[in-house]
Amino acid sequence: MERETQKLLWKMEALYPSPDSAQLTRELETAENSVKKFRESYLDKVFSLDAAGLLEAITGYESLNELIMKPQCYGHLLFAADSADDKVKRISQKVNEFGNQMARELLFFDLEIMHLPDEHFRA
Repeated sequence: MERETQKLLWKMEALYPSPDSAQLTRELETAENSVKKFRESYLDKVFSLDAAGLLEAITGYESLNELIMKPQCYGHLLFAADSADDKVKRISQKVNEFGNQMARELLFFDLEIMHLPDEHFRA
């Protein structure tokens, strides 16, 4: 007995209306600009932050990661649903490369946080 192959589909309109969405392009640009501002604000400055400043930086970092991950999740879901479509491949590649670039730009924060003494976090 042959099994009928079912195409895997998700309703992804909650993320973006379509792969050609201007919203996707805008959010990639917003994320890139936000990462640049974050880097300018905190690079080589994490050690000097007080408790409130550190909390603000960590909260901002979490928000940036959400902003960066949304397009990546979208690209991943598109690719999982149809890995043969060239347009989907391009989008998936684009958002993955974007995510990798943003991760490189933000790596300083992880490294600086790891070098903070525990006293910085107790406050």
